[in-house]
Amino acid sequence: MTAVPDPERVGAWTDRAACRGQTALMFSPDEFSQRLAVTLCRRCPVVAECRADVTAFEARGAEAGGAVYGVVGGLLPEQRGTWR
Repeated sequence: MTAVPDPERVGAWTDRAACRGQTALMFSPDEFSQRLAVTLCRRCPVVAECRADVTAFEARGAEAGGAVYGVVGGLLPEQRGTWR
């Protein structure tokens, strides 16, 4: 059975992300995995879109699944506050 794509998301930048399907890597607490994730982001064609979305993602907070840890837009949590 083939999944039917959500018409609201067809062509979304997330569909072109290098990390698509790599959630375990991107949100690993392991330092080695985090370095791999940052390397993956460096060659991602949509890293700018991802970084632009970080603010909204983090604004949801931990209770709503916000990014309180992990690599997002090629940045670790402690780096995300400094790049804006």
